[in-house]
Amino acid sequence: MAWYLNDFLARLRETSAFGGGESSDLEMLRNAFPRLRFIQITRREKLRQAISKARAVQTGLWKVQEGKTEKIAEPRFDRPLIARCLSEAEVQENTWNAFFARVGLQPFHVEYERLCQDYEATIRAVLDFLEIVLPRRIKINRPVTIRQSDALSAQWEQRYRASDVLH
Repeated sequence: MAWYLNDFLARLRETSAFGGGESSDLEMLRNAFPRLRFIQITRREKLRQAISKARAVQTGLWKVQEGKTEKIAEPRFDRPLIARCLSEAEVQENTWNAFFARVGLQPFHVEYERLCQDYEATIRAVLDFLEIVLPRRIKINRPVTIRQSDALSAQWEQRYRASDVLH
């Protein structure tokens, strides 16, 4: 949620509890969160990300779970909304990339598509990065959320790409 980054940094700085005006953003964050690690989740398929967000905006379903499918409205193809969501996704990723470049950090990178493809291995890699050791008896279960992507998403992607040729 890159939208909150600068506001969060400003609020931390205002407290003066984690560093003064001369402290870098990274110093301030590390003072506030001593074991701070950065994980960046990105999505290779930005258009699919935008379509998912456009559907969530329209339906009010931000997280699809079994038994929780109450929509505020039915989704409909809306090219300008999808384009706006696509632009916002790119801005958010660029904001984080600029932040990491500015503070000189390379975050642990998780690709959404890989997470969906091999959830357990990706979660284990994140836990290794965080230096968290799970007891052997702990099993990593599938997420409780259900992927929103379906035939409708594929149809919208096809329509968007076809209309992209016209624009």
